[in-house]
Amino acid sequence: MLPWITCDLLALSVDGDTAIAEWLAEFEDLEKGVRKRMREIAVMTSRGHLISSLREVWASEVIGTP
Repeated sequence: MLPWITCDLLALSVDGDTAIAEWLAEFEDLEKGVRKRMREIAVMTSRGHLISSLREVWASEVIGTP
């Protein structure tokens, strides 16, 4: 893993063909020159071994400089 990116899985739930994951990531936004924290929730539905739909909700905030 790159040292300027961290990611922690906060929750994971699987029920049949639906999975919900929540995680928190911190990374350097090199284009804007800032360090960010992003929290995201993704809802994935599968068909067989493939993801058939993906919905994501996220929010990010600037937490410093690289």
